[in-house]
Amino acid sequence: MLSRRQYLIGRKHLFPRDRCTAISYVRLLLNDSLLRAHQFRIGVESTRVCECGQGIDDTNHFLLQCNMYESLRRELKVEVKNIWEDNQKNNRLNFSVPLLLAPFSDNLLSVQECNRILLATFRYIKKSLREL
Repeated sequence: MLSRRQYLIGRKHLFPRDRCTAISYVRLLLNDSLLRAHQFRIGVESTRVCECGQGIDDTNHFLLQCNMYESLRRELKVEVKNIWEDNQKNNRLNFSVPLLLAPFSDNLLSVQECNRILLATFRYIKKSLREL
């Protein structure tokens, strides 16, 4: 039987069809985004604080905390939770940045489940209307 690593090597990875969403996803994945925390780090922004005023505008804040995207996040959480429960995962769901951006790093998930989580993440990014 192939190991998970061997199974993923040489496979085509899923990316959004929408070019803007694809660019934003890759930038989030590489931690090289247009979020204020990164722009502040390279000297382009004068502050790291998010427009919501409630935290540092980084990947974690954008995906998991920003109140400007609370309704989108609720949709995302429901989708991910349904994927988790549909496949009878007994382990506790850890809703996190790695799960949303790189679900393949979790050995509990199948390729199909990973792709479904990525599609949900892509929808969240696109619906946020942010160029990241």
